[in-house]
Amino acid sequence: MGDLVGADLVVTSGAAAGKRAPLGTVAGNTVGFGFGANPAVVGSIQSGDEVRIDNSWYLALQTYHRHQLPTPDLYGWNQFRGPEGTPTYPQRDVLIGPIGALNGAGSLQSGRINGKMIAVEALIDIDALPWQADWYRTKVRNALGSRFDDNFRLWFIDHAQHVPPFGAPAQARTVSYQGVLEQALRDLSAWVEEDVRPPSETRYTIVDSQVQVPARAARRGGIQPVVTLEANGGERAEVGVGEPVTFVAEITVPPDTGTVVAAEWDLLGAGDYPVAGQLTASRPSVTVTTTYSYSQPGTYFPVLRATSQRNDDALTPYARVQNLARARVVVR
Repeated sequence: MGDLVGADLVVTSGAAAGKRAPLGTVAGNTVGFGFGANPAVVGSIQSGDEVRIDNSWYLALQTYHRHQLPTPDLYGWNQFRGPEGTPTYPQRDVLIGPIGALNGAGSLQSGRINGKMIAVEALIDIDALPWQADWYRTKVRNALGSRFDDNFRLWFIDHAQHVPPFGAPAQARTVSYQGVLEQALRDLSAWVEEDVRPPSETRYTIVDSQVQVPARAARRGGIQPVVTLEANGGERAEVGVGEPVTFVAEITVPPDTGTVVAAEWDLLGAGDYPVAGQLTASRPSVTVTTTYSYSQPGTYFPVLRATSQRNDDALTPYARVQNLARARVVVR
């Protein structure tokens, strides 16, 4: 039947003519309906009724954001404005963004906070876009003025998504933000209750609505370790079957945010990290190396995943802050 994501079953004859219901699966002569299907509509479809499959609404939704431009300060939408700031595409009367924000958070974001806040944002989040965190930070700064640094922090987390990684492909490419969230709650508690200032914000720039962070940990700030990985001295290596590849990873924790407590190798890029990197001591900056020979030709994406911990506790399962780096190895 093909890909039925977003498709509706539209009834064109019979008692349910003109009605539609979202499709789930079609297997032989069996039709399964998707989430949100109206039971009354489904129950009124009879044998012999004519139907068609239609995904036009789903396709239209993919570009609906072009027709819902919010105020210009939400600069991520400026790509859909002309030189004079007018919308390029026809606009709908009702903005659904504020409705969604109000339903999700109970209020519209104004930046007028009445306490201390640490915001954590994942850099490859596809649901809460990174530039939106910068937008909110600007709102807070405008509201607080000179009190901003005493009440707000924004930490960006590299190689993290909207949810923790689930499944091998995600494990090989991303890390969880859970440890950062746990440490942020601890730092916020200490800030409020003991007046202990948390580490600095992540430094970054905005280029075409994309958040870019410095390559070095000391410059980047925040609390996440920065990892670099080289294969035979570069980001890409070409070798023959059985030829050894030397991997060198450098892991650096931003100043005063802990030490490196773990390093894990996944040299096949399978998402399982079976080899522990050898750490001679827990330090803010470490280098780990290993050598591996590939027995089959192909293109591999080996990974080094690193973990830091504020209190130099390698055994605790909490507040473990992760990052990773990947390389490319082409085996002939």
